[in-house]
Amino acid sequence: MLNFALIFNKASLSAFKHRRDIGIMILSMFVLTACQEEKQNQNISLALTEKTPIGLTVYSMEDLYIQNMMVGFENTEKKIDNLKLTVLDGKNNQENQIDQVAEMVDAGNQALLVNMVDVSFGNTAGQELVDKSKVKNVPIVFFNRHPGSKVMKSYDKAYYIGSIAAQSGILQGEMIVADWQNNPEWDLNKDGILQYVILKGQEGHADAEGRTKWVSATINSYPTKGIKAEKMDIITANWRTEEAKNKLKMWLSNPSHQAVEIVITNNDAMAFGALDALEDAGLVRPVYGVDAMPEALKLIKAGKMAGTVLQDAQKQAEQALILATNLGTGRDVNYGLDFKIINNEMMVPYVAINKTNIDQYSK
Repeated sequence: MLNFALIFNKASLSAFKHRRDIGIMILSMFVLTACQEEKQNQNISLALTEKTPIGLTVYSMEDLYIQNMMVGFENTEKKIDNLKLTVLDGKNNQENQIDQVAEMVDAGNQALLVNMVDVSFGNTAGQELVDKSKVKNVPIVFFNRHPGSKVMKSYDKAYYIGSIAAQSGILQGEMIVADWQNNPEWDLNKDGILQYVILKGQEGHADAEGRTKWVSATINSYPTKGIKAEKMDIITANWRTEEAKNKLKMWLSNPSHQAVEIVITNNDAMAFGALDALEDAGLVRPVYGVDAMPEALKLIKAGKMAGTVLQDAQKQAEQALILATNLGTGRDVNYGLDFKIINNEMMVPYVAINKTNIDQYSK
């Protein structure tokens, strides 16, 4: 297993700075290699010998992706005898979530699962959450939203399960480039330049920053293959469908912006809003998302959405709950996991999905 953090920070970013196309190819290869070492023996028992309470708090139950993760948590809990999972909703309030973690520690939960509310750069919430769990030496597993490397290093029982944002941006960008090459009619003004706009998640959110940066870097790295691109704008819509719809609709009210040829979004929820905004403006444009939500897969199959990138919500949830159970009961940290924990982290790989492979993922 490769140390992705080392590769990404030193080799890939350096390669990207001087040879952007080579850097992206190297990063793609290393990401996939680092993420795909799976455990072969899946026929082991996850049952516990005694009642084991695990506490879980998410940033907001209103988030579509979190709702999908909850299905994974519920299904996995059913597979583990004697596991008692307590689920709390942070309701998008970080102070509320910090109090929840303190309460779950005091209630005797043997491990915690935390999907943070505030992941903006420079915030102290992650450290506060870790400090609350350290009081009684309770392991804490962050998932989907990374608290930052400094926080992770401050506690040897802090873990993280998620996916690498850069990989999703790269896969999304490569899919867009291939589709652009295969659909010359998408070049509406016949200038040979791909005009696109990005709907970004939360400012300062690691996934939003990584996806936004790397999808653009990937698209812009193909001039030798005849791909020229112009990023018209980046619109922050905070992962939300309605906000994406309203902001893109306002943006499209400028006649010059209707020259946009592709709409790229950091998640499927915003892609849904983008489709609504385009419909209201009387426009049809390819729209790409991330998450592979069930509704997105249906839209791709129907030809109404161009593509998405699978961030396997239910697999992340399954792996996070198994890991928390291992930590809470003293089992080997990798027991029953599909991917190994390296330096207290697991990265579940992304998969690009469009009309070419939609039948493999849609039901």
